[in-house]
Amino acid sequence: MSTNDFKFFMTNKKKPFKGILQKFIEPRGKNHLIKVFWTPQFAMLEKRTNINSLDKKELEGKSSTTNNETFNPETEIYKRCVTYEGLDHYSIQESINSVPLSNEIHRTCNSIQQHISTVANGSIKIIKMNL
Repeated sequence: MSTNDFKFFMTNKKKPFKGILQKFIEPRGKNHLIKVFWTPQFAMLEKRTNINSLDKKELEGKSSTTNNETFNPETEIYKRCVTYEGLDHYSIQESINSVPLSNEIHRTCNSIQQHISTVANGSIKIIKMNL
């Protein structure tokens, strides 16, 4: 979204009913995603990293032809970005053994659980989450 598009979006009174506006922050190297299975007692983390580089500079000059199809880095963005939502062969799964990261994510999940309980006046108690 360009600056002008963003200004129009923010000032336009009619908004979509669903959706999230978020800023894309390019990862260092390859695209990856951390998944957490959370309970109040523990948080189990795993990471899925795409096998392809997102860096356009690294891909420049690497166009190739396979089965009469020309590989175009611009049109292959899906294959360079997918993690959990894509086919397994586009990414690799790794475990995360970082205690500080695990503790921070566990605290964040606890905050989410507490917030939902607070806004629901205690009528909802989350006992597990997948994020």
